[in-house]
Amino acid sequence: MDLIKWAYIPEQIPSYICSFSGLRWSTEGPFIYYYGEGEIRFIAYPIGEGDLEKSLQRAVERHNPIRILIASPKKIEGYRIVESDEYYFLDADSMKMDKKLRNLIRRKVEETELEREHLDLIKDFVRRKGLREHEIMLKKLPEYVKKAKPLILEARFDRKLIAVTIADISSSDIFSFYLFNFTSEHRIPGTSDLLFKKLLDRSIEMGKKVNMGLGINEGIRRFKLKWGAKVLAPFYLLEKFRQEFSLF
Repeated sequence: MDLIKWAYIPEQIPSYICSFSGLRWSTEGPFIYYYGEGEIRFIAYPIGEGDLEKSLQRAVERHNPIRILIASPKKIEGYRIVESDEYYFLDADSMKMDKKLRNLIRRKVEETELEREHLDLIKDFVRRKGLREHEIMLKKLPEYVKKAKPLILEARFDRKLIAVTIADISSSDIFSFYLFNFTSEHRIPGTSDLLFKKLLDRSIEMGKKVNMGLGINEGIRRFKLKWGAKVLAPFYLLEKFRQEFSLF
C-alpha cells in the first residue's frame, strides 16, 4: 500500500517535510515518520489499521533518538504538549460563497513556475513578518518546488505581482494541500480568496478535498471558516526527551 496516496494531512507528504527539515523518512505500520541525528518526528495519524504504541516503539528502537516529536490527534501520557490546534478541510459540499466572494472569481489567476519575481515577493513577505521559520522556508523553497512540482498560482494588479499561493495537488489521491500564501506589501483585499478559489476549483475537478492546514491564529482561522471549512482532526505537537526506554 502506497501510504502517501492516502495522505490527509501535509505532514504525511515526505517531499514537503523532507525539503524543509533536512530529515529522511520511513514508515512503520500505517504511520509515516521522519528521522535525523538524535531525533524522530512521528506522524501519529494512521493511514489504515495499526497500533500506534507498537509502531512508535519499533521506530524508536531502530533509530535510538534522544528527542521524540509526535504530531498526534490526541494527547499521549508522558509527552509534553508543545502546541495544539485543529486541521481544517473544505470540499464541494461544505463550500460557502457570499456575493462578495462570487464577484471575485471574475478576476484572473494564472498558473505559473517559480521565478525570481515570486521569490522577491516572498522575501519581502518574510522580512515584514520577521519570523525565523519563514526565513528557513524561503531558503528551502526552491528545493521543495524542484522536488515536488507543486501548483503555483499568481495574482497581478496592473501587471504587478501582488500574491502567490503554493499547493500540493498531486501527492495524495484524496486531498490537495493548501501550503503557502504570500501577499505583497500593497495587498488588495480579496486576493487570497481569489487564489484559494482557483485551488479549490482544481481540487474539485480532480475529485479531491482541500486540506487547509491548521488554524494558526484567529485571522487565519476566520479566513478558513468564511469558506465553510470544517474541522478534519485535532492536532497536538508532543515532545519527549528520551531518558528511559519506556515510550508511554
